Amino acid sequence: MTNAVARQAQSAETNAYNFLAALPSTANLNSTGTLGGLTLTPGVYTFASSALLTGTLTLNFKGATDQDFVSARPSRSLARAAKPQLSRLR
Repeated sequence: MTNAVARQAQSAETNAYNFLAALPSTANLNSTGTLGGLTLTPGVYTFASSALLTGTLTLNFKGATDQDFVSARPSRSLARAAKPQLSRLR
């Protein structure tokens, strides 16, 4: 990989990060304690710190294929019992 390619990749990553960071939050999940047992619909979810996932987290796309989920805190702990699920993709 050349330096030019690396600079281009870093620029694209920075632009993507800035775009996502500017999105308004649709829900703050600080008070949930764990994401297990929740069903989330498309949106931008924020956390003050890390989010714990134990159990099943369902991402419900409501039948649409062009919906997005954004986590404003990528730091997370996945327990051995975590079971992320996707539903209603069609």
